[in-house]
Amino acid sequence: MHNLIDRLEALVVEGKRIPMTGRAVIDEREFMEIIDQLRVSLPEELRQARRITQERERLIAEGQSEAERVINQAHEQAAFLLQDQELTKSAERHAQRIVVEAQQQAAAIVEEAQRQGDALLQEAREHAEEVRSGADSYARDVLSNLEAELNRHIVMVRKGLAMLDKPLSEAAMH
Repeated sequence: MHNLIDRLEALVVEGKRIPMTGRAVIDEREFMEIIDQLRVSLPEELRQARRITQERERLIAEGQSEAERVINQAHEQAAFLLQDQELTKSAERHAQRIVVEAQQQAAAIVEEAQRQGDALLQEAREHAEEVRSGADSYARDVLSNLEAELNRHIVMVRKGLAMLDKPLSEAAMH
Protein backbone atom coordinates (compact mmCIF):
# COMPACT_ATOMS: atom_id res chain seq x y z
CA MET A 1 0.00 0.00 0.00
CA HIS A 2 2.81 2.39 0.95
CA ASN A 3 4.59 1.52 -2.30
CA LEU A 4 1.55 2.74 -4.27
CA ILE A 5 1.43 5.98 -2.31
CA ASP A 6 5.16 6.45 -2.94
CA ARG A 7 4.56 5.88 -6.66
CA LEU A 8 1.84 8.58 -6.65
CA GLU A 9 4.19 10.98 -4.94
CA ALA A 10 6.99 10.19 -7.40
CA LEU A 11 4.59 10.73 -10.30
CA VAL A 12 3.85 14.24 -9.06
CA VAL A 13 7.50 15.03 -8.20
CA GLU A 14 8.75 13.75 -11.55
CA GLY A 15 6.00 15.45 -13.57
CA LYS A 16 6.96 18.03 -16.16
CA ARG A 17 7.25 21.42 -14.50
CA ILE A 18 5.38 24.42 -15.88
CA PRO A 19 7.73 27.41 -15.77
CA MET A 20 6.99 30.12 -13.20
CA THR A 21 3.94 28.31 -11.78
CA GLY A 22 5.19 25.76 -9.28
CA ARG A 23 2.87 23.31 -11.07
CA ALA A 24 3.55 20.01 -12.79
CA VAL A 25 1.86 18.03 -15.53
CA ILE A 26 1.48 14.34 -14.72
CA ASP A 27 0.46 11.29 -16.73
CA GLU A 28 -3.25 10.96 -15.95
CA ARG A 29 -3.42 7.34 -17.14
CA GLU A 30 -0.60 6.26 -14.83
CA PHE A 31 -2.13 8.27 -11.99
CA MET A 32 -5.50 6.54 -12.42
CA GLU A 33 -3.82 3.11 -12.62
CA ILE A 34 -2.15 3.71 -9.26
CA ILE A 35 -5.46 4.86 -7.74
CA ASP A 36 -7.10 1.66 -9.05
CA GLN A 37 -4.29 -0.40 -7.50
CA LEU A 38 -4.87 1.38 -4.19
CA ARG A 39 -8.53 0.43 -4.34
CA VAL A 40 -7.61 -3.19 -5.03
CA SER A 41 -5.15 -3.33 -2.14
CA LEU A 42 -7.75 -2.21 0.44
CA PRO A 43 -9.46 -5.63 0.39
CA GLU A 44 -6.11 -7.11 1.54
CA GLU A 45 -6.55 -5.20 4.79
CA LEU A 46 -9.98 -6.72 5.10
CA ARG A 47 -8.55 -10.20 4.41
CA GLN A 48 -6.09 -9.60 7.23
CA ALA A 49 -8.98 -8.72 9.53
CA ARG A 50 -10.72 -11.97 8.51
CA ARG A 51 -7.56 -13.95 9.20
CA ILE A 52 -7.35 -12.38 12.64
CA THR A 53 -11.01 -13.25 13.24
CA GLN A 54 -10.32 -16.84 12.19
CA GLU A 55 -7.29 -16.93 14.49
CA ARG A 56 -9.49 -15.65 17.31
CA GLU A 57 -12.06 -18.37 16.63
CA ARG A 58 -9.28 -20.96 16.50
CA LEU A 59 -7.97 -19.79 19.89
CA ILE A 60 -11.46 -20.02 21.36
CA ALA A 61 -11.96 -23.50 19.88
CA GLU A 62 -8.60 -24.61 21.28
CA GLY A 63 -9.55 -23.18 24.66
CA GLN A 64 -12.85 -25.04 24.60
CA SER A 65 -11.14 -28.24 23.47
CA GLU A 66 -8.59 -27.92 26.26
CA ALA A 67 -11.38 -27.24 28.72
CA GLU A 68 -13.23 -30.38 27.58
CA ARG A 69 -10.03 -32.40 27.85
CA VAL A 70 -9.42 -31.15 31.39
CA ILE A 71 -13.03 -31.85 32.36
CA ASN A 72 -12.90 -35.33 30.81
CA GLN A 73 -9.65 -36.00 32.60
CA ALA A 74 -11.27 -34.86 35.84
CA HIS A 75 -14.21 -37.19 35.25
CA GLU A 76 -11.86 -40.09 34.49
CA GLN A 77 -9.88 -39.38 37.61
CA ALA A 78 -13.08 -39.14 39.60
CA ALA A 79 -14.30 -42.47 38.20
CA PHE A 80 -10.98 -44.10 39.10
CA LEU A 81 -11.18 -42.79 42.65
CA LEU A 82 -14.72 -44.04 43.01
CA GLN A 83 -13.66 -47.63 42.30
CA ASP A 84 -12.20 -47.91 45.73
CA GLN A 85 -15.14 -48.56 48.08
CA GLU A 86 -13.34 -47.34 51.18
CA LEU A 87 -12.52 -43.98 49.57
CA THR A 88 -15.89 -43.36 47.91
CA LYS A 89 -16.86 -40.31 49.96
CA SER A 90 -13.38 -38.82 49.86
CA ALA A 91 -13.13 -39.52 46.13
CA GLU A 92 -16.45 -37.79 45.46
CA ARG A 93 -15.31 -34.66 47.27
CA HIS A 94 -11.93 -34.75 45.54
CA ALA A 95 -13.52 -35.35 42.14
CA GLN A 96 -15.91 -32.47 42.68
CA ARG A 97 -13.00 -30.17 43.51
CA ILE A 98 -11.18 -31.35 40.38
CA VAL A 99 -14.26 -30.72 38.24
CA VAL A 100 -14.72 -27.25 39.75
CA GLU A 101 -11.06 -26.42 39.21
CA ALA A 102 -11.21 -27.77 35.67
CA GLN A 103 -14.30 -25.68 34.95
CA GLN A 104 -12.58 -22.62 36.38
CA GLN A 105 -9.47 -23.28 34.29
CA ALA A 106 -11.60 -23.85 31.21
CA ALA A 107 -13.51 -20.63 31.79
CA ALA A 108 -10.25 -18.72 32.27
CA ILE A 109 -8.76 -20.22 29.08
CA VAL A 110 -11.86 -19.37 27.03
CA GLU A 111 -12.04 -15.87 28.53
CA GLU A 112 -8.38 -15.18 27.74
CA ALA A 113 -8.74 -16.51 24.19
CA GLN A 114 -11.83 -14.32 23.73
CA ARG A 115 -9.99 -11.26 25.07
CA GLN A 116 -6.97 -11.83 22.83
CA GLY A 117 -9.16 -12.45 19.81
CA ASP A 118 -11.19 -9.30 20.45
CA ALA A 119 -8.02 -7.23 20.85
CA LEU A 120 -6.55 -8.57 17.59
CA LEU A 121 -9.79 -7.93 15.73
CA GLN A 122 -10.06 -4.37 17.05
CA GLU A 123 -6.46 -3.65 16.14
CA ALA A 124 -7.00 -4.96 12.60
CA ARG A 125 -10.14 -2.85 12.18
CA GLU A 126 -8.38 0.29 13.35
CA HIS A 127 -5.42 -0.34 11.07
CA ALA A 128 -7.64 -0.99 8.05
CA GLU A 129 -9.62 2.20 8.73
CA GLU A 130 -6.43 4.22 9.15
CA VAL A 131 -4.99 2.93 5.87
CA ARG A 132 -8.27 3.49 4.02
CA SER A 133 -8.64 7.00 5.43
CA GLY A 134 -5.04 7.94 4.57
CA ALA A 135 -5.35 6.65 1.03
CA ASP A 136 -8.66 8.46 0.48
CA SER A 137 -7.25 11.70 1.88
CA TYR A 138 -4.13 11.49 -0.25
CA ALA A 139 -6.10 10.68 -3.39
CA ARG A 140 -8.54 13.53 -2.66
CA ASP A 141 -5.66 16.02 -2.27
CA VAL A 142 -3.91 14.88 -5.44
CA LEU A 143 -7.15 14.98 -7.45
CA SER A 144 -8.04 18.43 -6.09
CA ASN A 145 -4.61 19.75 -7.07
CA LEU A 146 -4.93 18.13 -10.49
CA GLU A 147 -8.39 19.66 -10.97
CA ALA A 148 -7.11 23.14 -10.02
CA GLU A 149 -4.16 22.76 -12.36
CA LEU A 150 -6.39 21.63 -15.22
CA ASN A 151 -8.81 24.52 -14.63
CA ARG A 152 -5.89 26.95 -14.70
CA HIS A 153 -4.70 25.49 -18.00
CA ILE A 154 -8.20 25.68 -19.49
CA VAL A 155 -8.35 29.39 -18.60
CA MET A 156 -4.93 29.94 -20.21
CA VAL A 157 -5.99 28.07 -23.37
CA ARG A 158 -9.21 30.08 -23.63
CA LYS A 159 -7.31 33.36 -23.24
CA GLY A 160 -4.84 32.25 -25.91
CA LEU A 161 -7.67 31.32 -28.28
CA ALA A 162 -9.39 34.61 -27.60
CA MET A 163 -6.18 36.50 -28.39
CA LEU A 164 -5.75 34.50 -31.60
CA ASP A 165 -9.36 35.06 -32.62
CA LYS A 166 -9.21 38.77 -31.92
CA PRO A 167 -6.67 39.65 -34.67
CA LEU A 168 -8.56 37.43 -37.12
CA SER A 169 -11.81 39.28 -36.50
CA GLU A 170 -10.06 42.68 -36.74
CA ALA A 171 -8.35 41.57 -40.01
CA ALA A 172 -11.68 40.48 -41.43
CA MET A 173 -13.12 43.95 -40.70
CA HIS A 174 -10.41 45.74 -42.80
